[in-house]
Amino acid sequence: MNVENTRTLSSPPGGLALWIFITLELLTFAGFFLAYALVRNENPALFHESSQHLIPNFAMAHTLLLITGSFLAARALRLERTKASQSFLLAALCGGIFLILKIVEYGVDISAGFTTTTNLFFFSYYFLTFAHFLHVILGVVFLVIASRRLLSDHPERHLIANSAASYWHLVDLIWLILFPLFYVTG
Repeated sequence: MNVENTRTLSSPPGGLALWIFITLELLTFAGFFLAYALVRNENPALFHESSQHLIPNFAMAHTLLLITGSFLAARALRLERTKASQSFLLAALCGGIFLILKIVEYGVDISAGFTTTTNLFFFSYYFLTFAHFLHVILGVVFLVIASRRLLSDHPERHLIANSAASYWHLVDLIWLILFPLFYVTG
């Protein structure tokens, strides 16, 4: 039996409460993105020049890790319990590697002299990417919990699995907006 077959048609994957939470998270980040756009619009040259100091290879690695994690989380919902659990753990591993690489990237940026006080671009970069970083931590924890619950007889294991996958897709979506903001368009 796969994980998704237990969901009723009347409730979204992960339940209504999760989707209210995800909507609030998206609205919060939408506010952050709007503030970023307004500040960037006032300082286009500064943002373009500052973005040149970021390392695109880090961003590509981050993106590949999160997309792979999303694939694995979605795939888990189609697998039997043991394989689904393993797929969630692999997705969590992708998130863990993302976190390690992001810490390394922050270290490289800071040792090059780029901190939150350097300018508005770097303040925005650290603020938004660190907010996302915190969401990745929560997502990794959620994926590990889902993995463990799938192997148990927990009555909510399917709801937890759908919630973890849905939340992980939120984390991925936010990164897919951050990636071009900082690494492509500056």
